[in-house]
Amino acid sequence: MRSIVIESTRVRASGIACAVLMVIGLAACSDSGATGRCTTDDDCTRRELCIDQTCVAISDLDVTDTTGDTSPDTSDVDDTNGDTSLPDTTLPDTADSNVDSDDTGELDTRPDVPMDPCQGICAPDELCGWGGKCYCTPGLKRLCGTKIGKCGQGYRTCRDGDWGECEAIPVNEPEICDRIDNDCDGLTDEDACFPPIAVCPPAQSVHINEVATLSGEGRDPDGGTVTFDWEVISGPVGGSTGPIPFDEAVSSLAPDDYGVWALSMCVDDDEGVRACCETEVRVIEPCVPPAVPVISTCGTSWDRRPILQFPALPAGLSYDLRMEGAPLATITGLGQNYYRPPEALQIGGPPPLGVSAVFEMNACRVDDPTCCSPTSSIEVAMIEACTTPIPPTSSNIIFSEYLINGDGGPSSCVGPNCQAGEALEITNLSNCPVSLDGYHFRYCNNNACSSAKRYKNFGPADIIPPRGVYVTIRNPAKSTCGFDFMPTADTPDIFGIRRSTLELLVDGSFSNDSGWFLNGGGSFRFASGAYSGPFGGTTLVLIDDYIANSPACESIGFDALGACGDIPSNVTPTQRLRKNQLGRLWHPCDALIAPNPAQCFDR
Repeated sequence: MRSIVIESTRVRASGIACAVLMVIGLAACSDSGATGRCTTDDDCTRRELCIDQTCVAISDLDVTDTTGDTSPDTSDVDDTNGDTSLPDTTLPDTADSNVDSDDTGELDTRPDVPMDPCQGICAPDELCGWGGKCYCTPGLKRLCGTKIGKCGQGYRTCRDGDWGECEAIPVNEPEICDRIDNDCDGLTDEDACFPPIAVCPPAQSVHINEVATLSGEGRDPDGGTVTFDWEVISGPVGGSTGPIPFDEAVSSLAPDDYGVWALSMCVDDDEGVRACCETEVRVIEPCVPPAVPVISTCGTSWDRRPILQFPALPAGLSYDLRMEGAPLATITGLGQNYYRPPEALQIGGPPPLGVSAVFEMNACRVDDPTCCSPTSSIEVAMIEACTTPIPPTSSNIIFSEYLINGDGGPSSCVGPNCQAGEALEITNLSNCPVSLDGYHFRYCNNNACSSAKRYKNFGPADIIPPRGVYVTIRNPAKSTCGFDFMPTADTPDIFGIRRSTLELLVDGSFSNDSGWFLNGGGSFRFASGAYSGPFGGTTLVLIDDYIANSPACESIGFDALGACGDIPSNVTPTQRLRKNQLGRLWHPCDALIAPNPAQCFDR
């Protein structure tokens, strides 16, 4: 019988080569090159054998015929003579150029091939155990999964001879809208893709066959590309044109029929999502200019806020108002018939001429802003502001209103409450405050100043506001007369009021025993200096004599309502006012007739 020696060329013990003799499955060897301890082949990897309780790689083993005998090999399990030491299925026959491995009497001429019972069964990176069982090498990694987009494949790690679960390679990229699973969570573009944005131009009006430019906008918030699609949604029955070009953000339409052309612009992004918006082009009829709105106002503006009056605005029109050629306001409120600047205009000069400002107005059709009327214009003297008090003169103050029958009681009434409504009003004609300090007022009956005479000296508090009034009343709280125009407090600004109690003296003592103003007639005088006699000082204002026999609580004065207030100096009032207008004179809003809006915001 031949002896077959299986030699491991890789197993070494103490640095000495270890010859492994394997006779009918028995062997002995040290294990410095072995992979682990074992009892059977099942304890080794797929490409190892358990030899002498040590796992040895099959590739390290070689089978040689040392005797060249012609007897059946005891370890040749597939010969025709039939060995009894090992089952025929244990080891396949292998080619050995030095051995008659199949007992035919001839030496093998095929090259040596290491024994591999798992050849064709295990993967190249797996080991074959005894009996054809495949094992992996512990610690070895193998790619797994599928590479999709930016997500790398995972790894399986060999543990105890078996492959573990597929472990994904960590990816820290945020998800973006690119149809790729960037964060490798199995979802694509989640919470990253948004619909495109489409912005249409505002509606516009053109004439027939006039080109309307359609300046649309579109973008993709995800940063992708977008395409555009313009189309006509609806239009006049006879219309046959469309947007050109239809596939760009900026298009144009030359409508060929009258009416409204409804258009849409759709924006498509690179994810196939669409967003649309709409606009319209209105084709207007040929221009028929509106009527000219005639503008009017007071010739002088003391507060540089002139009230410009015009016909009530009709439907379908707007008024364009300009000052010195520059836009001032556009009137769009239906029925509005005046305009007053909310703040003083920055233009003005000293009275009486001030600085001239030209205001212009025309009317335009709402559906065709280019179809407008001719222009109307008006010139206004703008007076500058003044805050420094000036002294009174014969040209800047007048007696503007007086009330002599303060209650209408019996002529024999006496005491401080008799004729409690007696009053006098002085108006400041200038644009500066006027101080009455150092001046006096004198009253006489029927020019008989040698007998009945009363007076009042003015002090530092007696200042008339610019274009305002000074009102002094005997005792309004005890009067049966109404004072509807009196404000609740003094107002020192322009068009304001200063109020005082009318306390007249006789020879230095108050005279409150009865009414002061004779109903039958009398004389009012305003003069310089403190009172020194009925004709002392320089006369600045004189009414001699005033209008007598007025009914109770009826005043004599200038009618402030509906007037511009352009009253010259050295004139006296003659109009009977009932009710009286004490405390109010020539406010700009008073000149308005049926104003719309009703509140002029005069104060």
